[in-house]
Amino acid sequence: MYVHYCRNKPDSNALLVQHGGPLFEELQKKHRVDHPVSAYLIKPVQRITKYQLLLKDLQGEIKGQGEIKDGLEVMLSVPRKANDALHLSLLEAPADVNIDAMGEVVLQDALQVWDPKQLIRKGK
Repeated sequence: MYVHYCRNKPDSNALLVQHGGPLFEELQKKHRVDHPVSAYLIKPVQRITKYQLLLKDLQGEIKGQGEIKDGLEVMLSVPRKANDALHLSLLEAPADVNIDAMGEVVLQDALQVWDPKQLIRKGK
């Protein structure tokens, strides 16, 4: 769930600014809320590192660490997976290609792909 939330965070920010800014500002003033809605929407992303620190502290204090170790591994992988999902969403693929079905990211780097048929046709 965190990966999905983090992946969609830039889109939700854009929608909030584009469509909800004045409405949420008015509600914030009306109900005397200290922070803007964007400050509350970033909290789940910020909690990821707090969960990591909490689990590391617990791991040092508790003897039966199986579940804590598993939880820590998951929370350490969340930022990487969220970052990968965000980068994958930036790829431009043909409509008939499902990028999500291709599996996990192995390497991130710049990549240029040419279609040799189009290169010959265009004379490049």
